[in-house]
Amino acid sequence: MSISQVLQNGLSGLSASQAGLATISQNVANANTVGYSRQTVSLEQRVINGINGGVSVGAITRVVDSFLTRELQIQKASEGEARVVSDFYTNMQARFGTPGGNNALSADLSRFGAALETLSINPEDPAFRFNVVSTGITVARSVSQLATNVQTLRSRADTGIAETVSEINAQLRTVFDLNSAIARTKAQKGNASSLEDQRDLVISNLSKNIAITTFSRTSGELSIMAQGGLTLLDTDLHELDYTPATSVSEPTVFGAIDVFTLNADGLRVGSAQQLVSSGLSSAVVSTVNGGRLKGLLDVRDNLLPDLGAQITTLATTLRNEYNAIHNSGSSFPAINTLTGTRAVATGDAIAATGNLRVAVLNANGTVVAQVDVDLTGIGATTVGALATTIDTALGADGTASVVNGKLVISATDAAQGIAINSTNTLVSGTTQGFTHYFGLNDFFIGTSGTDFAVRSDIVGDPSRVSMATLSTTATVGQSGITIGDNSVITNLSSLTQKSVSFTAVTGLPAGTFTLEEYAGAILGLNAVQAARAEETAEIQADILENIEFRKNSLTGVNIDEELANILVFQNSFAASARVIRAAQDLFDSLLGILR
Repeated sequence: MSISQVLQNGLSGLSASQAGLATISQNVANANTVGYSRQTVSLEQRVINGINGGVSVGAITRVVDSFLTRELQIQKASEGEARVVSDFYTNMQARFGTPGGNNALSADLSRFGAALETLSINPEDPAFRFNVVSTGITVARSVSQLATNVQTLRSRADTGIAETVSEINAQLRTVFDLNSAIARTKAQKGNASSLEDQRDLVISNLSKNIAITTFSRTSGELSIMAQGGLTLLDTDLHELDYTPATSVSEPTVFGAIDVFTLNADGLRVGSAQQLVSSGLSSAVVSTVNGGRLKGLLDVRDNLLPDLGAQITTLATTLRNEYNAIHNSGSSFPAINTLTGTRAVATGDAIAATGNLRVAVLNANGTVVAQVDVDLTGIGATTVGALATTIDTALGADGTASVVNGKLVISATDAAQGIAINSTNTLVSGTTQGFTHYFGLNDFFIGTSGTDFAVRSDIVGDPSRVSMATLSTTATVGQSGITIGDNSVITNLSSLTQKSVSFTAVTGLPAGTFTLEEYAGAILGLNAVQAARAEETAEIQADILENIEFRKNSLTGVNIDEELANILVFQNSFAASARVIRAAQDLFDSLLGILR
């Protein structure tokens, strides 16, 4: 080997050591940088014309593990989905109150039942009527607030979907820009490691928002697909589009989440591909398989609607059970005008059976006028014709007609009132008697959980609470109702312990429960589901932490290891310098001989 070769080898060794030390310094400087992957320098034996020529410095590359990277993406999506669900359950739990606590709906129902029982013992005391109305308002408000809270949280989930879609679009744009920068750098034989680290960090955050699959291209760029199969990024940038609902209720129809291709000017081209369909929550079809977006969709379209259905079932049963009894009686004194809550038209068909008694009473409960209607004998008729029959029979003492789409029966004299006994009547096709069907003396009103309330005229005047049952044997001039009659209020108080049949609702099976038990079952089920969701979120977080630890152990910077490598390259640098020094001495000796 010639002296020049010795010198050349020594110089290449110095260059290799310098490259190694430069790489180590970069690793040490970024030891605490989030998303940084440890870099290594590639050293290769250099051979020139079959003769060893020292060492050459190859590419500087990142230490990566494609399997762990893929596992991390999958787990990010799972953890993101689980955390969203857990957070919403926790939020709902805070609004529900503690099962069995004084702030729970079941406790409100218990207090309402106690107020009714107290009034049944003291039917003449107006203070106890006021307490019945007050506790009834509390029950109605609790039901309404729970149902409203469900829709409020659905609205928040819908807004969260729109925000997540915006985040996804921003992340896709960043990856697209980094793809271009990486491709240019690699085409120029540069080191794109830092850019690739940045891209990996963005993709990791993207994975938390939506479950994805990535594919490498020969240029160094990455293509991204949603796990459902839709392309989110390839040679072209794609954009998700979603407009949240302006307000959210049970019948809200949500828009679709579409994916558009963007041209070089950022304009949408071609037809949209559908990631999530539009429609009612029960009809929405989603191809999103994980991530925050899936969690938010599940919360909006499945979990919260199921809870809302349970509350609506409770509200409907409460209304029907209490109204059935409340409609069977009359307050004392009788109310001047009974206005129905059911929307009707004069031409609506109706058929009913049984005997109906409508009476006009004075302030003492004495019968002024009355009419008995044989509904079975009348048979199929219309609402207008039935009202006319009652109106004609009452004569000058009362009226019956359809006003503003509601059946209204009134006493002509403002000092008198109307009482109805429809205990033995049944409207065909329903399980309701005449007064219950038309809602002439409802206590609770509302068509769903969100508008569940005590009837406003009862709130304004608690004396309208039904207490007594109109006599079916009294004649004009005799007592139709008495102030001490507590028959209706006693029946109302018994509802607290009455077992009622409930149909199956998602999460709760069909069965027979008291109203308190069913309310408690809703709260209890939500508590169990909240605990399960939190446990799932913690498990997913632990798995994610484990994968991140394994990945960081492989790709992260180990200071001790880097310090050890510094010594290796220091010694290599010093040895190469000595080789160069030796070559220089040899040249000096050779030149001395020649002189």
